[in-house]
Amino acid sequence: MNNLQIKNDLPISISWEWIKASFAIFREKPINFTWFATLYLILSTLPFMGSFFGMVAIVRILISANYVENNEHFGMKLNIGHILRQRNIMSFAIFNVGFDLILMSIMSHIMTSWGLKSDADIAQIASNSQFVYLFAGMSLFRILFFGISPAIITFNPDITVFQALGLSWKFMIRYIANLVFAVFMLLPFLLIPLYLTLIAVLTVKNSIAFGLLFFILVIIVLLIINVLTIFSFKIYKDGFYRG
Repeated sequence: MNNLQIKNDLPISISWEWIKASFAIFREKPINFTWFATLYLILSTLPFMGSFFGMVAIVRILISANYVENNEHFGMKLNIGHILRQRNIMSFAIFNVGFDLILMSIMSHIMTSWGLKSDADIAQIASNSQFVYLFAGMSLFRILFFGISPAIITFNPDITVFQALGLSWKFMIRYIANLVFAVFMLLPFLLIPLYLTLIAVLTVKNSIAFGLLFFILVIIVLLIINVLTIFSFKIYKDGFYRG
């Protein structure tokens, strides 16, 4: 029976503590976390099952953050078999596949309505500012939809996918001020550098400058994946309790 409860009266200042802790946990094992985030990007590009294995990488980051908090050693193996032995993680990964297929269908329909063919090359798509904003909007929607449900699923084998989503949505509604404050605090550290670097990559003409900027962009993206995932872990640890 699910008896996971949301804590009451979390102070808004705790959002800053979550952000600081997220960076601190990352700094404890930066190579390991960067490797897991890299695997997430690589696995996410796999046809059809990318979302499935990408979620496994996210779960690995969450488990590793817990190891760091408990001062436990962990390596760089993804441990797919071990992770997927937890039934609700398997269900959650399958749910991700269906969700992303629907999301990609919507994006494809919108792109077609804009006159951008689905088989257009990457350069043509990336140079289209409408697509960039569409992709950013869809990514934001995905983040809000799933929220902290991956952390809830990972550390509660008895909770189903829809129970985890429901708890995540309830938490976000109850503590929306904390989350808005956290986003505001993350702007100078991650979001603004990401936006500026992306704009520079899309507009630069020099091939050497493009390569350098693209490398910086990838590093920022990997850092964002880790910090946001660890941030969700900290929210779960401090924002929930067993009733």
